[in-house]
Amino acid sequence: MNSTVEELTIALWKVENQISKLVDKYLSTEMPAKSFMTRQTPLLMQRSVLVAKLKVLGARSVGTDSSSQQPSAEYPSTTTVDVDTTERHDTKPDNSTERCLDCGAILFFCNCRKRL
Repeated sequence: MNSTVEELTIALWKVENQISKLVDKYLSTEMPAKSFMTRQTPLLMQRSVLVAKLKVLGARSVGTDSSSQQPSAEYPSTTTVDVDTTERHDTKPDNSTERCLDCGAILFFCNCRKRL
């Protein structure tokens, strides 16, 4: 069983590494560098948001794919993943990041949590 957990951990790490590389490649082609200092902070924030969104999409696809299979008697399924797909608020672009209209924080860091 330990070898299976190790194999799954390594596979997950490889997928996360590939996601990070794809996000970096996307951002480098979509946002050409004017200078490193002017784009560093927004780029890092956008990268973290994109990685988080891709992980959520991956969790959704894993959840739909595994729901059609019967759980193994050897490894019973005891956990479920709930993914919140509701929109947080209406947003407007501000310096290439979305900000909360109520508090002004970047949506990724917003604590208002108001639902539509």
